[in-house]
Amino acid sequence: MLDHPREGQVPRRSGDQPPAVYVIEGTFPDVRLRDDAPVSAHFAVAFAKALKAAVEASTGSLRSIAKDAGVTHPTVTRILDGQTLPDLRSISGLEVALRTSLYPAELHRQFSETHSGADEASGEADQSH
Repeated sequence: MLDHPREGQVPRRSGDQPPAVYVIEGTFPDVRLRDDAPVSAHFAVAFAKALKAAVEASTGSLRSIAKDAGVTHPTVTRILDGQTLPDLRSISGLEVALRTSLYPAELHRQFSETHSGADEASGEADQSH
C-alpha cells in the first residue's frame, strides 16, 4: 500500500516532522524551536508568521482566503498551527490570494553560514582535481 500524504502535507522522506514537534516554548507560530529542529521547521515558522500577519491584515475570512488560494481551510489551519510543512501549491496559492510575499526568501542566509565552511572545503577539493 502506498503512503500518500493528505492534501497540504509534504512527504517526510527526510525524516522531518511537522514543525510543531520541535516547539519548546510558545504557541505556533510565535514559538521557540529546539536546537535540533531542521531547517524546514524554521522556514515553516517564518512562513506561518507571515501568513498570520497577512490574514490579520486582510479583509477576508480564513475560509475565503483558503478558497481563493485553491487550498482547503483545514490546510491553512494546519500550516498556521505548525501541523504540516506548507507545500509549493499552498505557498504560491496563498501568496497570490493575499497579494503578498509570504515565503521567507532571505532566511537561507542564516543557515547558509553554518554550511559555508563545508561547502568551501568540498569546493576546494573539487578544484584540485
